[in-house]
Amino acid sequence: MDIDSFSRFYDSHAPALYGQILRDVKDKAIAEKVLQKVLVCYFNNRHLVKDGHNNPLISLLNTSRKNATRTLKAIKMFEESRGSFEQL
Repeated sequence: MDIDSFSRFYDSHAPALYGQILRDVKDKAIAEKVLQKVLVCYFNNRHLVKDGHNNPLISLLNTSRKNATRTLKAIKMFEESRGSFEQL
């Protein structure tokens, strides 16, 4: 990975994405993990993205929202299953 390119990419997109993710998950630690995952994954696979946009922000916003939703569902399922086991 080209660290300088990723750093510029991160700096230009992270603030907007983090704000949206934090509104979705309402937890700073989870928001930071989702942000990191979305940006690294997108950057590493950017050559595969064919969304018709010169600015990847729209794709990143959509991807981050989906990722945040999936993360919240996974956390909820984990907490529910943990509760079930504690009752045994």
